[in-house]
Amino acid sequence: MSNPTGLGKVRKIDAAGVGAALVISALVLGLGVLPGVDAAEAARQADIERAALEAQAQQSSAKASTLRQAVAQTEAELHTARLALLPAAVLNRRLSDLAVLAEASGLSIDSVEPGTGRSAGLVHRWPLVMSGSGAYHDLADYVSALRGRLGDVAVIAVVLDRVAGSDGEPPIARFRLEMEWFSLPVERAGGAEVGGGL
Repeated sequence: MSNPTGLGKVRKIDAAGVGAALVISALVLGLGVLPGVDAAEAARQADIERAALEAQAQQSSAKASTLRQAVAQTEAELHTARLALLPAAVLNRRLSDLAVLAEASGLSIDSVEPGTGRSAGLVHRWPLVMSGSGAYHDLADYVSALRGRLGDVAVIAVVLDRVAGSDGEPPIARFRLEMEWFSLPVERAGGAEVGGGL
């Protein structure tokens, strides 16, 4: 069946043309306009992220500057505030100092025992073991006070064993402190230690 007017062909051509126009319009929008909108949004997000990173960098730089100042101040203090070590001959006095400070902190001391000292370059190291009992907070205060008052003594280990407190009293801890006392080097006279051994 033929179409003498030719209207059927025009409609097929028109439909194909409209379809092609729609495809071309979609491509133009998809490739031209919409990517421009997406690119603008991406650029705006990048600007926000860049500003946030710059702010973080400034904060990090300020913190780094503060830390460098603190390190420089600490190094200066280390060079000016040297610890004056005592001679090994006063070991018994240092043991007494440890016990007196412990009792002043509220601890009950059972024993303070020195071990055999050993040379460590410019110092002599003496292992010390203190055992006793007291409230946890008193023991913490004592360890803190050691650093401030007896800087030549280092706490190496703390061993605790909890003992129940009495009515209304804080719990008591049995403790064992392993420490080291640093003294001046032990002098040697004819191969024997002088002023050190107990």
